[in-house]
Amino acid sequence: SIRVQELLNTAWNSDKLKHRSPNITHLLGRLNEISNFFCSMILWQQTKKERAQFISLFIRLGIHLRKLNNFHTLMGVVVALNRSSVSRLKFSLAECEPKLLQQFKTLESLMDPTGSFKNYRKAIQNTKLPALPYLGVVLTDLTFIEDGNPDFIEDSVTGKKVINFTKRGMIYELVQTLLD
Repeated sequence: SIRVQELLNTAWNSDKLKHRSPNITHLLGRLNEISNFFCSMILWQQTKKERAQFISLFIRLGIHLRKLNNFHTLMGVVVALNRSSVSRLKFSLAECEPKLLQQFKTLESLMDPTGSFKNYRKAIQNTKLPALPYLGVVLTDLTFIEDGNPDFIEDSVTGKKVINFTKRGMIYELVQTLLD
């Protein structure tokens, strides 16, 4: 499980500091491995019917992941099925049930990065626990807070540099949403 200190100072983004975020690094690596595996499983099939069966299987998996509130792994499914090597398989996709493809469109819309993942953010706010959030959004938000705000600010009264508690408060609020 991810420890709170792993989420600080964007350690997962730095080669020098990655050792401070082993669980985050592992979870991100695992997501990439899962996505590559799903994609490979589809492409290894010899016929369009076999490929369609695997595409359908992974769409059903995505639907189940959504029901379990596992947004992180759901993103791996969506990414795999949206890779050009899979999405260009028009004849295989035509073999899939139209209802299933429509359900996948709903999952795509949920995990769409447009508007800073606005659909996902709305869904995760309304989700009852337990839930596994998509870590990419959380890490992006933490990066914007870290990079967009100075660690120290000038005190308006004394003119001395003081800790930017507003920045620390924003980080706390974001990390707290993960812990709730």
